[in-house]
Amino acid sequence: MIIWLAMLIPVLVAIFLLIFYRRKMLWWEFFIPLFFSFLLVVIFKLTISKVQTTDIEYWGGYVTQVQYFEAWDEWVVQICTRTYACGQDSYGNTEWCTETYDCSHSVNHSEEWHAIESNGFDIEISEAEYNRLVKQFGIKPKFIDLNRDYYTEDGDLYQVDWDNTKPERFEPVTTEKFYENRVQAAHSIFSFPDVSDSIKAQYNLIDYPKTTNPFHVPGILGAKVPGMQKAERQLDYLNATLGAPKKIRIWILLFRNQPLDAGQYQEWYWKGGNKNEFILAIGLDNSNAIQWVHPISWTPVERLKVDAQYFIDSMKTQELDLTAVVYWLGKNIQASWVKKDFREFNYLTIDPPGWAIAVTFIVTLLVNIAISFWLVLNEYNEEEQKMTSRYRYSSPY
Repeated sequence: MIIWLAMLIPVLVAIFLLIFYRRKMLWWEFFIPLFFSFLLVVIFKLTISKVQTTDIEYWGGYVTQVQYFEAWDEWVVQICTRTYACGQDSYGNTEWCTETYDCSHSVNHSEEWHAIESNGFDIEISEAEYNRLVKQFGIKPKFIDLNRDYYTEDGDLYQVDWDNTKPERFEPVTTEKFYENRVQAAHSIFSFPDVSDSIKAQYNLIDYPKTTNPFHVPGILGAKVPGMQKAERQLDYLNATLGAPKKIRIWILLFRNQPLDAGQYQEWYWKGGNKNEFILAIGLDNSNAIQWVHPISWTPVERLKVDAQYFIDSMKTQELDLTAVVYWLGKNIQASWVKKDFREFNYLTIDPPGWAIAVTFIVTLLVNIAISFWLVLNEYNEEEQKMTSRYRYSSPY
């Protein structure tokens, strides 16, 4: 890869030093630029590769527990040292003394509110969110004595465990998880063309939603249609209950008065989607009649995409019934979905972008220049070593 050509810099530097500054250096010093340059290139290569291949997937789940931790404090036993002027010596210089002292102190811990969801993620929430969820679940918080080793305030826990008996009290939640996606960075048969801002604007391509509020991350994006709120609630339930056992996230993307090309561009824009996603891009006219459908997913079960295409096509020219679509997805994904194992793409090589290669070359050059100055100006050189050796062997003692 081109980035490794940066190793030519220390080789050229070593040749330059060997020609012009040989007597000012020891033989082993010529390898110092090579060692540090190799270390630098490796660090740059690994860091750039990590940044290029890191992606975010969205996990659906539901709140299983909410917790309120009371404020508390603790006494920390600590011994500190300090230095102080304790006199002068015979020359008038200040003498310094060191002593230890007890610097024990109290540490205050503020109150906290947390929500635990079905995938095991612990989400810190506000007091208002805690109160809302307690009211929604309709269950009285139970007191749990944490038996803390406290100072003056013994903070305990109040906890609500949702009993999963009333679907209307269900609370979906969406969390993010990082994973390695080599496909998005590799140049291979799986590469997706870049989508320009003008294409994005022309076809009204859709971005992933923000997850600043994990309790409200919509699964239906794009154009607004009748019955959307009810279908959204059903899809939230589907994503939440299938998220952990089936490892899937479902999106429905709605396009208004756009050609089928919009579905293809959307696939390129999202680079095929994340490994755990099943996406239905649907084109509608002004009357919400279905014009086209484009399924997007990495699942190895191609039949699932074919069946989804056939199902939506069977409703073509009819007004979109989102509730029916969500019902079909729940039934068929439960039976057929398999998540793509992205470890199959470990063989793909990642080439750093041009700017990263340029930065690597520039930094490697600057480091070699700095090391070269130090090697030439330091006290170790061939002439001094010869004089030291001559003195050692000629001395009668």
